[in-house]
Amino acid sequence: MRHLKTKGISCRRLAAIGDIPGLKEAAIKPTSDPVQRVLANFAKRGAARPRTIKTLRSGIKHLLGADATDDAVEKTLGELQRLSAIRVVDGKVTYPA
Repeated sequence: MRHLKTKGISCRRLAAIGDIPGLKEAAIKPTSDPVQRVLANFAKRGAARPRTIKTLRSGIKHLLGADATDDAVEKTLGELQRLSAIRVVDGKVTYPA
C-alpha cells in the first residue's frame, strides 16, 4: 500500500473481497430458470452452439446440474422450441438469425 501511495494511487485496506465497491453490482447471479440459463449460454458461446439434438441435450443436462432429470431436459427443449430459440429438423439444431 505504501508503494501505491508513493505513486499517487489512492488505496485502502478492506476486510473482505466482497467489500470492493462496484464488485457486487458486476457479479451476475445465475438465474434459477433453466431456459434463461440455456439462452445465456447460447449468447456466450456465439457460433459454437450445439449442432445436434444429442449435443444440445447433453449441454442442457450439464447446465441444469442437480436438476438434470430427463423430464427437465425435455421440458427445457420443448420450451426453447416454443420460444423459437431453436429449431430441430432430423436431429439437427438450427438457431434463428
